[in-house]
Amino acid sequence: MNQSSCTLIVGITSGIGSALASHFESLKLNVVGTSRNTEIPTDNNFYIHPLDLASHDSIDKFVHLFSEKYRWNRLIFCPAVMAPIGKFDSIDIHEWLSTFNINFSNQVYLLHSILSFRIGDCPHVLFFAGGGTNSAPKNYSSYTLSKIALIKLVELLDEEIQDTSFTILGPGWVKTKIHEQSLEPSLSHLSSYQETVRRISDSDFVGMDKVIDSVMWILAQDKKTVGGRNFSTAHDPFDSDDFASKLVSDADVFKLRRHGNHLFQTNHIHS
Repeated sequence: MNQSSCTLIVGITSGIGSALASHFESLKLNVVGTSRNTEIPTDNNFYIHPLDLASHDSIDKFVHLFSEKYRWNRLIFCPAVMAPIGKFDSIDIHEWLSTFNINFSNQVYLLHSILSFRIGDCPHVLFFAGGGTNSAPKNYSSYTLSKIALIKLVELLDEEIQDTSFTILGPGWVKTKIHEQSLEPSLSHLSSYQETVRRISDSDFVGMDKVIDSVMWILAQDKKTVGGRNFSTAHDPFDSDDFASKLVSDADVFKLRRHGNHLFQTNHIHS
């Protein structure tokens, strides 16, 4: 059986996933996607298959189907869950662990299961990061920790698997359905609720076009430039002529690092 090459978007019916799918389709690229929803939209020209990232059985069934029909040269992970939202000692730990698994562990499970079906010259794997890389957001510990784990994952895998480029992108505050999770009435006392309300009121969001542009810039670069790095749609100068060359000149740029060691370096005298 001949398998067709495709761009695989996990979570294609999410806000960013849907926008990327439409963009890839406009470029006449073969797009395949997954959706947790049982009612999958059909008003498009790409294939959408059911996949529930909360279930290993569902992942296994999708991988079997995919292996018979497709091979991928771009793999993009879009799913994310924020809830449970609240202090760690007051939330349901089972819900906390479920969110971590959906955002991290089960995405890794899917990646491991489907990695052997990659083709082409240095295919790309792209994840999406969240907040908390340089701060400690309150009340979003499972979401934040799972996204931080993804940031380190891409660096580790990019070192271990030399024929594939692994990257992660922080899109910033994009107007998608995920923010509805922060607007539950029971969360109205939290600062994150008020900030979400403000952003909606002020239309203070990163534009989807900007997200797509940053994704396409990453996918157009070689492994040495983008592999293992954590980019930011809102803050990185993708349109700068020397952006790529500056990245190549420093292997530590946009990676998780302990900062400030030099402030406390001393010369130890051994007697």
